[in-house]
Amino acid sequence: MTNPEPDYRVAVEVILEHNGKVLLTKRSSDCEVSPSVWSVPAGKAKFTEVPKAAALREFKEETGLDVEIVKELDCHTAIIKVAGKDAYRLFFDYLVKLAKPLFEQKLILNNEHSEYAWVDKRELQGEKYANMRAGLKTLILEHVLI
Repeated sequence: MTNPEPDYRVAVEVILEHNGKVLLTKRSSDCEVSPSVWSVPAGKAKFTEVPKAAALREFKEETGLDVEIVKELDCHTAIIKVAGKDAYRLFFDYLVKLAKPLFEQKLILNNEHSEYAWVDKRELQGEKYANMRAGLKTLILEHVLI
């Protein structure tokens, strides 16, 4: 018997701005969700987590960096592909800042990512980041790298 309920979860996208640049991460090619796509650290909230806590946890898990929430930038829904199937997400987008100076921390990507880049407004609009979700790119350009 198939499950009549859709794959629906709360998720977070976390935008770190530092010295006029945003931290982007590229998903590993073998990931089920958005393989080889540039984005920001992101992930699903656990069923017992509020979105702000999920944002801090996901960012730490994916980058090794400690951050603090500055503000919620957006809340939106999206249909994404997970292992080739539709998945429905309610995304909360947060702007964060470093909790400690960057020289006191070590940026270490987890296995969900293959590379990272610090990107300014001009670079974000370049061909290298063309596969980034358009709505996320617009959010960054209009509210973070202005």
